[in-house]
Amino acid sequence: MPVFIALGKATDSGMQNLDNLTARHERARRRARDLGGRVIDSYATLGRYDFVVILECPVETCMLILNRESSGGNVRYETMPALPTREFASLFLDEAALREERRVLHVRASRKQGGTQPKTRVRKPAKRSGKTTKRG
Repeated sequence: MPVFIALGKATDSGMQNLDNLTARHERARRRARDLGGRVIDSYATLGRYDFVVILECPVETCMLILNRESSGGNVRYETMPALPTREFASLFLDEAALREERRVLHVRASRKQGGTQPKTRVRKPAKRSGKTTKRG
C-alpha cells in the first residue's frame, strides 16, 4: 500500500489550541483508520514544519484524510508520496537494465539486416604544421 509523508504547519488558531493536542491527535488517528488509512507514526517537529505524519493508504484516501484534518483550521499539510529506499533504487536499476537490453536488441536487429556492429569512432592523429623548432 502507498505511503505518504505529510508535513504540517500549525495555523494561528492551531497554535492557540495546543492544550488538547493529544486528544485531537488520537481522534485524527481513529478517523484515518475509519476511512481505510493507517497513521504509521507522527511527530511534532522543531523547525520549518510543526508536524510530520506518515500515512499508509490509497492516494484518494490520503487526500480525504488530510483534507478533513485541515478543515478544522488548525493545521495545513504539504503531502508527498514516499518509497522505501530499496524500491526507489530498483527503479533506476530496472531502467538501466532496460536501456542495455534495448541496445543489445538493436545490435542484434542490425546484424540480422546485414549491418555490422555499431562503429566506434577512431581519432585521427592531429596534423602537424610542418614547422620545426630548434631545441637545444
